[in-house]
This record gives sequence, C-alpha cells and structure tokens, in this order.
Amino acid sequence: MNPENPIEQSPINKSEQEKAEFADRLRRGIGIIFDSHDNGFGRAEDVKQRILFFKEFYNQSEEDLMTKIDDMATEEDKEQFIQGVLGILEPVVQTKYDRPADFERVSRRVFVEFGEMTSINEFLAYNIAGDSLHIHVPPNETTATKDKLRLLREGLHAVAKVIDQNMDIKNIVGTSWIVASHPRLVERLGFKVEGQVDEETRKRNFGDDPRGISLATMRREDFLKKYL
Repeated sequence: MNPENPIEQSPINKSEQEKAEFADRLRRGIGIIFDSHDNGFGRAEDVKQRILFFKEFYNQSEEDLMTKIDDMATEEDKEQFIQGVLGILEPVVQTKYDRPADFERVSRRVFVEFGEMTSINEFLAYNIAGDSLHIHVPPNETTATKDKLRLLREGLHAVAKVIDQNMDIKNIVGTSWIVASHPRLVERLGFKVEGQVDEETRKRNFGDDPRGISLATMRREDFLKKYL
C-alpha cells in the first residue's frame, strides 16, 4: 500500500472502481446499440440476440425476458433506453461478481460470435479481412496470469498454422487498448507498434471507449519464422 495514498490500492476501493468501470462499459455498449438502429424494433432485436446468450443467469422464462425487452422498443429517449436495458441486465451484472468464471465463459462466446471471429482458445481469436489476419483477445480477467501466458503462446503457434495454410494472408494485425497499454510486451511478441488509430477508426470500432487504442502489425514471413 502506498503510504502517501492509502486509498489508491485499497482492495475495497479497487473493487468499487472496477464495478464503476464495468458499468461505464455497459452504458457505452447499450448506447452503441441505440445509435446503430433508426427504430426501436431493431434496437430491441439487437438486445435480444445478446441477452439470449446469458439466459441461464435469469430466474424467469425466456418468454417473460423477451417481453421485457420488447417493451423497450417504444423508448426513443437514449438515456431512458440505456437505463431500461441496464435494469434488465441486473441478473447478468450480479453473475459477473458472484460467478465471474461463468460470466466470462458466456462473454467470450458473445465476443467471438458477434465479432464473426474464429476462436483459437480462451485467450485468442481471429478474423480474416482481405489480406490481413486480425488477432483478438476475448474477455479474460479470471484466467490466471500463468495460464494466460501459456494460452497466448499456444494461440500464436496455432495462428501461425492458419497463416501457413492461407497464402492470401500478408499481414497480422492487432488493434486494441492492450496494444496501447502494453506496447513493450507487444513488441517482445514480435509486433511493430504503429501508434494510436485515427479517430474515425476508433469511433467505428470502439465507440466511446475512453481507453487508448493502438495498432500493432507483423508481416507474414516474420510471424511464420517466429511462431511456426
């Protein structure tokens, strides 16, 4: 504990900070759903598709849950829509803190399926766009650090096999707050950190996420030499 600032690293305050940050991410995500559709029906259907992944965390029938979401279709005020969906999500949020591993198991599935990615393992997923393979890290807070490092190494070797079999892939790309927060680690993995993405790309892919978002790249031949 820092004697000059004992609050800074207090476990209780850290927990409250994490809850506040998670609530902010939820609000931003719901806001993105609201802005992505020009009508309430589209918004409700989007919410339904996502919440259905978490239905095991609800003590009510799927029909009742869907009815609650349908009721939000008439809400045209963005803030009221966000608050309404947050209320519906309360059992999911509670599960995050009561059963974090179960919450992350489902969250990873949502992350991969909605991102149209292919899962490599609990720590890595990818998608291919044009001549680039994009590496992604699904939600993974509950995995032990030693297991993360093992899954990372195994995942990168698995990605190398995918690249080796696809001659169209010329570049390997990672765009994330992780690149911005841990550039030295990313460089040790063999990537070149290109810097922060432009505002248009940031807004399109990351919405109102306040964290820094940076781009890292590696050429095909370099990746295969290091990981195949």
